[in-house]
Amino acid sequence: MAIKEEDEILNTPSFDYKRLFVYIAVILIGIVLVQLILIAEVKLNFAEPEDMYPPYFYRSLLGILLRILVKWRCLINILKKNVELNIKLPFGIILGIISIIPPYIFTYFGIGSVVTLDILTSGNISAILRSLFLGPFMTGYSVPLVLSVIAGVLIIEGVHNSKNIGQHN
Repeated sequence: MAIKEEDEILNTPSFDYKRLFVYIAVILIGIVLVQLILIAEVKLNFAEPEDMYPPYFYRSLLGILLRILVKWRCLINILKKNVELNIKLPFGIILGIISIIPPYIFTYFGIGSVVTLDILTSGNISAILRSLFLGPFMTGYSVPLVLSVIAGVLIIEGVHNSKNIGQHN
């Protein structure tokens, strides 16, 4: 019995330091991306409307990159040229573009407004639809950030070959 136990101990696979390093690197890159998003958020809080676009753009782009980082295994497959485009890609690109548009653009062009009781009771279907779909963009900066993260999901899944989802070597 003692010999069998020694053989089992000797034949156990060694600890995979390469995999540990990859996980630590992904976590550190994620922390850096979150910090950069927070820096852009602080700049947005103190920016004048005409100076909002650069930090707004960077924050939305970093949100997309953060979500792509979460699906880093899919990104590795894409870099290995394991690519297959599907229907999610155009929706991800469109959502990413929408998430980059700052709220003051919507109000400047009068495209939408926040949902109010007056709009809902007006009977104007066009105003109701504009306020329902575009209103959340004008209430703050968190909705476009969430949309940029969702856009990152759709983009990475729109390019990834779904046949090889389980193969991440």
